[in-house]
Amino acid sequence: MKSRALIVFSCLVSLALARADEPEVAFLRERVSITTSHGVSGFAPGTRVIVVARDGRMVTVKSEDKQFDVSEDQLMTDAQAARTLNTRDAADQQAAQQQIAQQEAARSAAQQKMYQSAAPNDPKASLDAQLQETQARRQKLEAELHDVQDAREAAGPENRVKHTKRHTAWGHIKSIYTSANAGEVAAREKDLRQKIEDLKREEQWLRGKLK
Repeated sequence: MKSRALIVFSCLVSLALARADEPEVAFLRERVSITTSHGVSGFAPGTRVIVVARDGRMVTVKSEDKQFDVSEDQLMTDAQAARTLNTRDAADQQAAQQQIAQQEAARSAAQQKMYQSAAPNDPKASLDAQLQETQARRQKLEAELHDVQDAREAAGPENRVKHTKRHTAWGHIKSIYTSANAGEVAAREKDLRQKIEDLKREEQWLRGKLK
């Protein structure tokens, strides 16, 4: 009888030790970006991470080969809720890409239609039509850029950076805590600025051809 009790006790101790060795798992509640010497990496909401260490309300976590710091409020333990967040974020990203693709397709169709409507025997008329269409596109993008800048300003600082003294094989780490859509807004603003500059150069080239 004592032998059986001893065996049961040993099994319970072994099970407790095994569970103690299991890593603590959590999930990101919001999108987090980190920067290293190799560039910037983004982690979507719902990403599974391993808790490495805790320091007050700051938590060091690891996902794949990346280690970074987040606040306790940025983590959750509900796996089902994390999957829901991840699915919703993926759908939002896909919808944004589709919208951009549709806008580009509509712009190309309008541009082609305008070129075809220009008098074929009047090169200057065609160039003038191209110039007007280019100016209209630039003005539309400038208006959108203004709206994006207002949205970014309303959302507050894009990134809150926390430098850490720790470093890894990839170099020193600093964590960037991003607001809900700051990454998308910043990327859209950068994209709009580039397109506006491209259109300005196109306008300049067209004016030169019309002289």
